[in-house]
Order: sequence, then structure tokens, then C-alpha cells
Amino acid sequence: TTGAPWFQGYVADHHIAPPEHAGFFSERLILLPECFLGPSHRLTHQFWGRSAGSKWTEGYDEEDDRTRRVRDKLPPEGPVLCSFNQHFKLEPATFGVWMAMLHAMPGSVLWLLEGNAVSHRNIRREAADAGINSHRIIFAPRVEIAWHLRRASLCDV
Repeated sequence: TTGAPWFQGYVADHHIAPPEHAGFFSERLILLPECFLGPSHRLTHQFWGRSAGSKWTEGYDEEDDRTRRVRDKLPPEGPVLCSFNQHFKLEPATFGVWMAMLHAMPGSVLWLLEGNAVSHRNIRREAADAGINSHRIIFAPRVEIAWHLRRASLCDV
């Protein structure tokens, strides 16, 4: 919840905002029937529909996943855990789950959206404190929405 009185609605899905948590929101919950990702429908049909000649996907579909992973500075193999949220949204409990998953899956990496030098240092330090090699934390650069949505297909979790 934003807690702000000027927002009347909060668009989410039942995973992000279960109906039984509605009382914790100052906004009215507007629940979507499927998992929520809110890009424009005018963009997504071009990515997932593989529109011929789309300027957004030109050159992208020809690459295999291994090539795309290397280009995006991911290891060529192994599970990729992803969170493309801003770093101020990371909280200890979730980060702890990610660290446990990295421990349980050798060769896996955590792929986060880039932040700034301070947040990168802090995240790597917390990973090291949890016994995870900081090289298993990879920061994705900010890119155009089309490329961002397409690269998300490389995420396993």
C-alpha cells in the first residue's frame, strides 16, 4: 500500500495482494485474474507475438538463450533468480530466501536491476555475509522496455 489518501486503487494480483490482506491497504484492491506485469498491451504483442519486422525484436529472435545469457553477463548455464525491483524495495526476509536458494542450487545466480555503487556494495556484502560469493550477484543495466521484457525470459525464478 502507498498509504496515500489520493490513491483510490491498487492494481495487483492475488499473489502480490491476497484478497484477505485487503484490510491492510488504504486503497481499494483491483485484482487482475492472472499474474501481474503492467506493460502496455501495444508493446507486449510485439515481443511475445514475434511480430515480423518489429523494430523492438529485430535481431533478438535469432539469438539462442545461451548467446543472450552471455550478452547479458549471465553464466551460460545454471538457474537465474531475478528481481528487477529498485533496491530500496529489497527486504531482509526475501533476501534471506534468495541466499538460501543460491546455497541450495550450485551454479545459480541472482540477477538484480542495477542500482548505484552504494547499493551494489551493500548487496554484495550481505551476500558474502550469507556465505555466497559476491560474483553470483549480477546487476542488469537499465535498457529500453522492449529489451527488458525480452531479457526477463532468461529468468528461471
